[in-house]
Amino acid sequence: MTQPPMSQPDPNEPGAQHSPAPEVNNEVDAQTSDQDAPEDKNALPVTNGRKLVWVAAILVALYFIIQGLVGIVTGSDAAPAPAATVTQTAEVPQPTGEPVALPEDATTFASAMPETVRQYTRTSYTQLDQLPFPDAVEGHTLTYQGELDGATTTYNVLAVQFATPDEAAAAASERMGETPAEPVMIDEQEVGLLYLVQDTAQTLEPLSADVAIDPQTGQAVWTNATALFEVYGAVADLRNVTVGFPL
Repeated sequence: MTQPPMSQPDPNEPGAQHSPAPEVNNEVDAQTSDQDAPEDKNALPVTNGRKLVWVAAILVALYFIIQGLVGIVTGSDAAPAPAATVTQTAEVPQPTGEPVALPEDATTFASAMPETVRQYTRTSYTQLDQLPFPDAVEGHTLTYQGELDGATTTYNVLAVQFATPDEAAAAASERMGETPAEPVMIDEQEVGLLYLVQDTAQTLEPLSADVAIDPQTGQAVWTNATALFEVYGAVADLRNVTVGFPL
């Protein structure tokens, strides 16, 4: 930083020494300047100049205060921010009636079968003596009934257990042939494949003779690790039943 020039010592003052510059007395300097300089009638007094500076500073501050108040007032009249979009989802239909109980000696796999699937309640259960696949360990058939569009609808479920996931996957692939498949995901991990037949003309004949199909019947086959499931029922709600089945 450039230092201001030092004032010269008074030659009339004997023994003058260099010392820190004293604080400037504006009033004394102003009086000295008034005495030395010729009087200018058009010049404003120094004190009036100070007042003008303070007045200007106050006006500037008031301007910003007023602008802030105007912003607050006008902001309260502005249009509110758009509300967050809320997506309404249909409630899951509730089942009616009491589910058929499983036998006391039901296997662990059979005991895992749900009592209800969406609005459909389990109405029958049978453990198979003759298994539909040569590599199967056990098999069960179940029926679930409930209302769909004002009419009673039945979904027939075949549940088969295999020793390994590969055996279950191979049985499903052989059963469905060229039918397109989509992954079955649980906790972001693929556990099997789903074959969904919604074109009723492509519905395969059931493996069980007890299952009757009609022109509105669709078919779903999926695997989950060592388990294979096959469902027949109204194509209108087939995907919901498949997704709603907990296994």
